Amino acid sequence: MSQTTIDAPPVVRSPWTVLTSTSLAVFAVFLDTTILFVAFPSIGRSFTSVSPSSLSWVLNGYTIVFAALLIPAGRLADRIGRRQTFLGASWALIQPLLTMSIMAVVFGRLAGMPSGRSRAIHCNGS
Repeated sequence: MSQTTIDAPPVVRSPWTVLTSTSLAVFAVFLDTTILFVAFPSIGRSFTSVSPSSLSWVLNGYTIVFAALLIPAGRLADRIGRRQTFLGASWALIQPLLTMSIMAVVFGRLAGMPSGRSRAIHCNGS
C-alpha cells in the first residue's frame, strides 16, 4: 500500500505588505524625530547651560538609537511573533509607569499625604 501526501497550496504574500510595514516604521521614526526637533527651542530654553550644538548631538543620538532598535525589534518579531513582540514592548513601556505610580502613592502616604489627593508642583520659571 502506498501513501500519498497532499501538499498545501503555497502561501502567496503580497509585496505591498512589506512596503506598508516598512513605510510605517520609517514614518514612526520621522514623526518622532519631527516632534523632537519642533520641541528643540523649548528644550534649549529649559537647559540654558547647554549649547545648541551639544543639544543637537543629544537629539541626533536619540534618533539614531531609536532607528537602530527597529531592526532588532523586527528580527525579534520574526522569531517569536508580532503579537508577542508587541505585548512585550508594551509591557516594557507600561511596567515602569505602573511601578512609579504605585511608588508615588506609597511614598505619598508615608509622607503624610492623604490618599486620593495629589499636590501639583508648579514651576513658574522664576
